[in-house]
Amino acid sequence: MLTTVLPRLSTMLQANTSAAQMWQQIVSDAMKKSRVHQVDMHRCLQELRCPEGGDMCAHLNAMTDLCTELEGISAPVNDEDFTTMIHVSLPLSYRPLLQSVLHAADMNEKAVDPNYLIRIVLEENHQRQITHGLSKSGQAAFQTNKNRRRGKGNKSSGQTKLCDNCKRTNHNTEDCFAKGGPKEGQRPPWAKNKQTEANAAATKGKKEEMDEWVAFTCTSTPTEVAAKATHQCSHVTAFLDSGATTHFTPLREKLINFRNTSPRPVTAADGGEFNGVGCGDMPLEVLNGSSTTKLLLKNVIYSPKLAFTLISIGRLDDSGCTATFGQGHCTIRHSDGRELARVKKINGLYQLNGTMHKHEPLHAHAATQRLSLMEAHRTLGHINVETVKQAIKTGKITGITLDEGSEPEFCEACAQAKPHRHPFPDQAQNRAQKFGDRIHTDLWGPATVESIFRSRYTIDFVDCATRWTHVAFLRHKNEAFQAYLDYEKRLETQDGVKIKILRSDRGREFLNDRFSQHLADKGTIRELTVHDTHEQVGVAERWNRTKAELAHAMLIDSKLPRFLWAEAMNHAAWIKNRSPTCTLNNSTPYEARYGKKPDMSRVVPFGMHAWVKIPDAGKLEP
Repeated sequence: MLTTVLPRLSTMLQANTSAAQMWQQIVSDAMKKSRVHQVDMHRCLQELRCPEGGDMCAHLNAMTDLCTELEGISAPVNDEDFTTMIHVSLPLSYRPLLQSVLHAADMNEKAVDPNYLIRIVLEENHQRQITHGLSKSGQAAFQTNKNRRRGKGNKSSGQTKLCDNCKRTNHNTEDCFAKGGPKEGQRPPWAKNKQTEANAAATKGKKEEMDEWVAFTCTSTPTEVAAKATHQCSHVTAFLDSGATTHFTPLREKLINFRNTSPRPVTAADGGEFNGVGCGDMPLEVLNGSSTTKLLLKNVIYSPKLAFTLISIGRLDDSGCTATFGQGHCTIRHSDGRELARVKKINGLYQLNGTMHKHEPLHAHAATQRLSLMEAHRTLGHINVETVKQAIKTGKITGITLDEGSEPEFCEACAQAKPHRHPFPDQAQNRAQKFGDRIHTDLWGPATVESIFRSRYTIDFVDCATRWTHVAFLRHKNEAFQAYLDYEKRLETQDGVKIKILRSDRGREFLNDRFSQHLADKGTIRELTVHDTHEQVGVAERWNRTKAELAHAMLIDSKLPRFLWAEAMNHAAWIKNRSPTCTLNNSTPYEARYGKKPDMSRVVPFGMHAWVKIPDAGKLEP
């Protein structure tokens, strides 16, 4: 240990005689930090900020490490303060998420746990990376192609001597085919073809540079493009797109034969990504002059993030159709030559069923995002799905449009964070039919005071078929086994009944070697409840509460001392066996066991005053 610490600590540790003392001094030295050091670390934690688009995982890890380090130097940060620091450190774009989390916490009247908040923020960051992240490979490919276009035609052949005739460097003067050269008019065929290709490439290069500028200048996000197109076209059905590999649509309600698919990323023209989450067929009616033509687009990918429907020119070609562009129109023909649609070009886009409206008011479509039900559930901090649906449909939340075709799905995060047990049925479904077939038992206690016979516990045996209840009083828990033996012998002797099933919880008073061996010898089946599921022995559990309440009420009414609680509980069991219960169709356990109604004509209130005759009293004694 002395060889692994700093020289300063090594000198201090030499005075210790044991390793435990050395370790204690090392821990003490590590935790003794000055107040200034603690203040500096607190300030560092409070001033941490994650910029927009920054590494959220690294930021939250840094905050957690600082919080742990402060706890290690005896300056811990409580959960409420740490949660506030996390809120302040996040970018402004996370404010809607934080507001929904705080609102849910206020409704539940609970503080926000920092670990729960960190998990929610990391999940939101992950979803943003999937939905809005740029494709690095697409950027690299675009840059590579751009560099190739820039470098095309600039290769140096190593010749620096100019041709005296045409002033070029790729040949000598005596081999010049240009006008005025020694070999004028003798240009070989391969040179003619090369020259033609070079001229075509130059023309194409200029067109590519112009298209590239337009595409990468005008294209930003699908929502912004939709906002520019929507105020000019009131009911655009779809756009023809030669850059789409298949058909896409955000309109779930327009699809037939729909089937959900696992999310699959699709790369847009600007490198952004959106997910395709389903597939179906889309029927369309497109204008064809004065008439309409019915089309059926097969295998259309459903993506709620898109702003409009895209019809792939490539897929039309695969199906045998042809598309001819010219004079501001696109004519789509069937393989047999029939004209299916004549699409007009509007603002540079071929819009099916598009009509121009230059003076229509501008609607704020760019401020609204279209989300599926589960995407809205995650965006709003995993609040209840029905609450999300109701809030959006009634207009309580603005800025989000819910995809009507989306259905609730399993949320793993909610399953881990909000587990609940299903309610138990009000009545048992497999009740016993005969007295003694199944006995429910449970232990109650300890009582706050001892009874007359120094008992502190009770063990109850409730028959499942008749609800007949027997109570025995114990001084200690380990007497439960003997109480069961006495009850078992009494049933065998008085009623000729053998216990077939014994149901209890997993208390040690029932789950021990002696008890288990006896049940095995008698052939009695043991039924144990699931851990922390007292409802499965609810018959005995409910009686424990009832007998305590009845005994307490009788002691208060009779003004008797509390040490008579055992007598009061015994009387409560006697009354209960002769009282109607809805489980037996308002019959009594006494009638269910003995086949006759109980006679209550001589019953008196508990604790009633009575006169007792003393046989050995003197003739003049009272």
